[in-house]
Amino acid sequence: MKKVLVIYNPISGAKARRDVEGILKDEIEKNGYSYTWFGTLPRPKQPLEKLFKESFHRIIVVGGDGTVAEVADFLIQQKIKTPMVIVPRGTANLLAITLGISLISVRRAVSMGLQQNGRPIDAMHVNKKHYALTAIGKGYDAFVMKNTTRAAKKRWGLLAYIYTFAKHYFFHRSHAYDLTIDGKKHHTIAKSIVVFNALPIPIVKIGGKVNPNDGLLNIAIFNPRLFRATTLATFTGKNITIHSDEDCEFDLDGELIHGHTVSIEVIKSALNIVYTKKF
Repeated sequence: MKKVLVIYNPISGAKARRDVEGILKDEIEKNGYSYTWFGTLPRPKQPLEKLFKESFHRIIVVGGDGTVAEVADFLIQQKIKTPMVIVPRGTANLLAITLGISLISVRRAVSMGLQQNGRPIDAMHVNKKHYALTAIGKGYDAFVMKNTTRAAKKRWGLLAYIYTFAKHYFFHRSHAYDLTIDGKKHHTIAKSIVVFNALPIPIVKIGGKVNPNDGLLNIAIFNPRLFRATTLATFTGKNITIHSDEDCEFDLDGELIHGHTVSIEVIKSALNIVYTKKF
């Protein structure tokens, strides 16, 4: 019998009103798989290496963007190409939205993940240490992540981020940044600089269409002013460095990392994820 590994974050996102664990197990068995179950632990880093002493046909990750990012980081570093199935249970679920994975139906997400083939997506190698799949940001987006409480996220979900964003945005001061894109240097003043590999809002084009498997990253520089139109500059590139003497944190797929400099390199087709959306 084919076997899957389930990595389940029981505290991710807003409080569930359904028996998510029961639905998962039922759907896995219905599709003819057995499973190994791992519930994440209240610690900064999960002991994932202990789970891969046997082979699996799928790796099902149940949680938010942070849980997905940690598992993806491990799979890429270990060069494991087993397809990942995302069951989104977090606050924002930006990668799942980008890839068209159901946020509402656990059954639909699991069924699609077990019945469809894995497809490659790019990753961002950050400071030669971390891997990210969705976005890296310096400036205001890191401020929002830092100042949105876990209690608010549990109660309000994505609305908690939106509230924090709206409350402080126009009063948050800009910083000076040195930005290098494929060797070309720029100096800019901005509230936020974000590098996208995936973008969940299809009507927004950041430096062209954002495609998670085209070998390119999209860069957006935001510097709106109160009572003025939003100022937005966009670029694309493969190797990006952002530095600020003032700004000492950056947001990596929803997790805050300390550092004045963030260096990003695109890694083509670094990971296999099961999704059906076409870009």
